[in-house]
Amino acid sequence: MEADAYFNWSNLDKNWNSEHPIEYRPERIRNCIRITGDFVSGNVLYYIVDWFLMKKDGTSKLAVNKKWSDGKLHKCLAKDDKQFEVELGTTRSQTRTALTKLEEIGLIKTMCKRFYGNRTRHILLNKKVFTSYYEDARAEQKTIESKDKERYKNAVISRKNARQIFVETNAL
Repeated sequence: MEADAYFNWSNLDKNWNSEHPIEYRPERIRNCIRITGDFVSGNVLYYIVDWFLMKKDGTSKLAVNKKWSDGKLHKCLAKDDKQFEVELGTTRSQTRTALTKLEEIGLIKTMCKRFYGNRTRHILLNKKVFTSYYEDARAEQKTIESKDKERYKNAVISRKNARQIFVETNAL
């Protein structure tokens, strides 16, 4: 899947009238947690990715344009620790740790700039890196689901065998 294809709403929803997404929201959160390896970082990543998704009409949710190290203007997310605390329920130290981890993995870039007169962290999502990690997480999820189905099937068979053995021993 290409990076831009993931961030297009048409790939996330089957039909706008039915409002049933192809990929259920908790599954997306679970995959973000699988990418990062811990709950808080996964939720912060999911929150950032959600901001980078396009609206239904195809426009961006992001309104802030900043010049980054590559010399180009990019739309980015401008949030400080207090906003993360209010919107996600994470503490400042949890947020900073999660953002540092995401930056080390290469999923985001951050820089501190003035925004409405306050020093604010600006976050840029690396869509290509995220998409490759996400595809790996989805593949891992599918293998886990297939193993769970096989385990359930075996459990049902063993339960039937146990009933059969119980009935046979009681019949004697």
